[in-house]
This record gives sequence, structure tokens and C-alpha cells, in this order.
Amino acid sequence: AAVAPAPGAATGPDASYTVSVDAPKAAAPNAEQTVRFRVEPGAGYKMNDAFPTSLTVQAPAGVTVAKAKLDKADAEKLDPHELIFAVKFTPTSGGDKAFAAQLKFAVCTDVTCDPKTKDLTWAVTVQ
Repeated sequence: AAVAPAPGAATGPDASYTVSVDAPKAAAPNAEQTVRFRVEPGAGYKMNDAFPTSLTVQAPAGVTVAKAKLDKADAEKLDPHELIFAVKFTPTSGGDKAFAAQLKFAVCTDVTCDPKTKDLTWAVTVQ
């Protein structure tokens, strides 16, 4: 059964994958939060765990990120069915915070491998 993407989810430009961003909508100053990035391969595809998978997060002013550049060794999960990165961040000042990230991964069939680069954005209100 198909599962609807989470709110704020971005779907890939083709059927080979879906990407979702699970970020809190609001946070308190100086309270650590976590944002999760999930990639699920489409029907007939699998995650390529040999690809140099990475996630680079660009935090706005007033936010510290525990680790801004993650590679596949940092993944919370990477198997043929799913890739999950969890990024911890701490807002240090109030206001609307706009984040950006670049996710690099590959999905494969039995005959092809397709490298992907996905630019992602999300916002958190700090109050």
C-alpha cells in the first residue's frame, strides 16, 4: 500500500525515489531539535550504499548545527529500502529560521544506477 508523503515532503522529479523532510515547525531558543531526511527508492529501485552519499546543511544565522556535513557513515539508516539522516540543531535566537540542504545519493535498478542531487529547504519558527 502506498503511504502519503509526510507534510512538507518533496517528491522526486521521477518515480525512482521520494524525499521527505521531518522538521519541527517551532522550537524554543537553546533547545536542541532534530530534523530527519528520508529517501525511499521507488518501485524497482534500491538505495546504493556504495555511492558517496552525503548531506550538507546550511543553517541560518542564530542556529548552530551539531554536524553540517554528513556522509554515509553518519546516516541513521542506510539499507536497500531507505536512507535516513538525522541532524541535530540548536537555535540561539528567536525568529523565523530558513534552512537549506543538499542531499546526494543514488538509486539503482538491476541494470542502472542513477546519482541524484536534491536541494531541500524548510523553516522553523523560534519563540
